[in-house]
Amino acid sequence: MLVVAWSIETRLWGLALTALLLLGLLGWLYRGSGGFWDLQDDRQTDRAFEEMALLVVRLNREGRIMFCNRCLLELTGWSWPQIAGRDWFELFVPEDDNLKAAFEQQITQGTIMPQYKNRILTRSGEQRAVVWNNTVLRDGQGRVVGITSIGQDVTALEQTEREHLQSEKVLRQIAETVRDVVLLADANLQIQYATPSVYTVAGWRPEEVVGRSVYSLLDIEQQRIFSQMVLEATPKSHVALVGFSYQRPDGERRILEASISFLFSPEGVFQGVVVGLRDVTERYLAEQAVRESEQRLRELTNSMRDVVMMLNPKGLIEYVTPSVQAALGYDPQELVGRNAFEFFEPEDRNWVLEAVRAAREGRRPLRLEYQHHHKDGSKVWL
Repeated sequence: MLVVAWSIETRLWGLALTALLLLGLLGWLYRGSGGFWDLQDDRQTDRAFEEMALLVVRLNREGRIMFCNRCLLELTGWSWPQIAGRDWFELFVPEDDNLKAAFEQQITQGTIMPQYKNRILTRSGEQRAVVWNNTVLRDGQGRVVGITSIGQDVTALEQTEREHLQSEKVLRQIAETVRDVVLLADANLQIQYATPSVYTVAGWRPEEVVGRSVYSLLDIEQQRIFSQMVLEATPKSHVALVGFSYQRPDGERRILEASISFLFSPEGVFQGVVVGLRDVTERYLAEQAVRESEQRLRELTNSMRDVVMMLNPKGLIEYVTPSVQAALGYDPQELVGRNAFEFFEPEDRNWVLEAVRAAREGRRPLRLEYQHHHKDGSKVWL
């Protein structure tokens, strides 16, 4: 938003400077007399203003239109015969009675507001925002005869500013509601921004981390690893994903996952880093519980004397307990992926398949006694 505001201000300053130069030109074109302007012949200035890309209007003391250029006519949708001599305020700013009263008062005092911004009404009823630069016109005797105003239509600039403000508001709302943390640090690795969620995840309030070094939030080993990542980052290799254990200020330890994007300019100069942090403690603990459960199950199956075999729907062996080695002489990995029925005697295969089919259909439980080939060629009853 700062960039947008700066751009708009710059353009308005440019308008003011342009207007001052043109109004100076106006004074030069008019024949000077004792520091006042003689308006006996203003055709030269009319020609100078006619083709300008800025809006130009000249009003007399009563606020009636004595001249306007083509740019103003095109913007408002009027033709010159339709507005010549008409009251500017009634035609273009009918809803602002105070503006005409202020004009009349200032004309009486011989002054005018140098710069002013207001909305003018076009012929179609559309409102356009215009910034005006104004100057008082005097005749050869120094009497005020009217004003000349040079303006710029800033409607599009206002709309752009509103859109950026709305975008900024939306982004701020998103930042305030996301559960993940986003940290933005500059080229010196000083934190410039932190989402409010940094308090929930890391135990720091945003204002407590902004201005601090990224390193101040890490322990010695983490500082070493992060420093190495910074040194190795390049414009072509600038993203990293790491997991680490983090101790909050209150002493609680959490497992965090960090997505780190190192920022580089088009010339390849390091400009800073964006860090996304996610608390994955619950996921880590759940995965650890699964691993421990699997380990206990593995220890249990390793101690079993009976053989447990798991088949897929095609009859291929997917898992078999280590006890198969003592019972049949095979290492478990020798059997995984093989068809279980190839170890049956040919005369047993048909009735075994029928028994399996009946069990799958729920017609009767599956309980088999059959001969299984041992690795040494003998047969074992199972």
